[in-house]
Amino acid sequence: AAVDARGRLDFGRYAELKPAFAKEPPVERHPDPARPGLRSEELEGSMAGMRSWSDAKGAGWIATRKLASGRTESRWVSAVTWGSWRLAFLLARLQRDIW
Repeated sequence: AAVDARGRLDFGRYAELKPAFAKEPPVERHPDPARPGLRSEELEGSMAGMRSWSDAKGAGWIATRKLASGRTESRWVSAVTWGSWRLAFLLARLQRDIW
C-alpha cells in the first residue's frame, strides 16, 4: 500500500483505479443498501473500525482507530469523490487494515 510516514493512505496514488469502478450499480441495487460497496460475500465479515456515512455534504466510508493516547483517528473516504461506493469501501478498509 502507498502510505505516508503516519501510515495514512496516499489517496493520490489510487486515482488511476477510478475508471475501473465507474459502472457501479445504484445504491439500492447493492447487496446491502445500508452498507453500499460491500459484495455479498463480505456481508458477514468484521466491520470493526468501519462505518458508512451519508448526509447533505456527501457520503462514503470512514475508517477509525484508537491511538495509544486514547484519542481516535479517522479517515473519511468519499464515494462522491471516488465515483464509487465500492472503491470508497475498499480504500477505507485498506486504511483500517494498515492501521
